[in-house]
Amino acid sequence: MKERRAALSADRVGMTARVIHAAIMGGLAVAFAIMLYLGTVMEFGLGAESTRPIKFAGYGLIAFAVVVPYVLRGRIAAPRQGEDLSQWWGANLPKCLILWALAEGLGLGAMMVGWLVGEPTLLALGAAAGLAVLFVTRPAALLSGP
Repeated sequence: MKERRAALSADRVGMTARVIHAAIMGGLAVAFAIMLYLGTVMEFGLGAESTRPIKFAGYGLIAFAVVVPYVLRGRIAAPRQGEDLSQWWGANLPKCLILWALAEGLGLGAMMVGWLVGEPTLLALGAAAGLAVLFVTRPAALLSGP
């Protein structure tokens, strides 16, 4: 016997997207706080010359954290007038999750590099870039269009 799945209301699907987005933003902020704290109590023995290529990679991750989600954001069209939001979220939530995961992952990668090489600027920029992209691509902004 087949079970029928009840159609989700637009409010419920939108709330789910907001909860997921808030969890990702909160996780990134907590990871930043933890890495910042660990950077003050732990010290790595990498020399300044050996960390230069790693630092460039970290700054490259920050650039990707800003550029790639911006490009992908253009692939998510705002809902048309009168379009059912639950259907819109059903079609676009996977794209939104990929967008948010890229912003978080690349920001975390840059933060990790900053933490490993003992560069607080890189650590802070990774968190700032990830959180900024997540703020710009929050669910309410996605519904209002680019």
